[in-house]
Amino acid sequence: MTSSIMSAKQLSSLIAAKVENLPVDVTNVVYYSELLTLIGEYELASIEENIMMDVKLYIFYMGLYIIVYDINGAKHLWRRSPAYVKSNNTYTQLKNICLALLKNDMNSVNQILISTSWSESNFMNCNIIETAILFLRARLWKIIHKSYKIITLNNLAEFVMLNIDETKMQCSKYGWTIDDNNMVTPTVNTDVDPINIAEDQIVLIKTLSTYISHLERKPLKIDITKAKDKKTDTVDGSS
Repeated sequence: MTSSIMSAKQLSSLIAAKVENLPVDVTNVVYYSELLTLIGEYELASIEENIMMDVKLYIFYMGLYIIVYDINGAKHLWRRSPAYVKSNNTYTQLKNICLALLKNDMNSVNQILISTSWSESNFMNCNIIETAILFLRARLWKIIHKSYKIITLNNLAEFVMLNIDETKMQCSKYGWTIDDNNMVTPTVNTDVDPINIAEDQIVLIKTLSTYISHLERKPLKIDITKAKDKKTDTVDGSS
């Protein structure tokens, strides 16, 4: 096994600084990719130095894979995770989200988000699940923009995980029109592309119609418990 260039302690400090300055928008995927790489190096260093990584760091780690949309990477992370981490419900539910994303099963993704308490996803005052939802939502807007000439407002709201009023506001921001029958027409030249979709992910577009046809006609509410964790100085989340 190749030794890490930096020690776990050095990497811990770099990770803490990165988390401290996380961007508030969904345009800087590179920043999250760099953080993901740092945690990967920390994982290697922790093995070499016989350090147990904290469960909250693993949850954060998995959330980063979802943000950068490296779902296969998340799958491999789960496989190599120790038993004490796999036994954590939050971590398991993140794995289930990744499995659903691999199958392009957005209905299951939504149901997991709704039914799970995500309080353990807070790491150094950052709720990685809330951030991942923002990135997923941005990707879904792009998919709809690419694949639909018209869609009902209710279906759009459920698919992007927003209520009706929030969806209307976002449509207005993008310049999408909503007629008297609540049919939404994505504007052809609208820039809704904060995240580029790789070619191998375009398959989501092919499954979107099937998913939309099975949506229940009721508002979708994401209830995520916000834990007010005290900011810590160590990367493992300890005080």
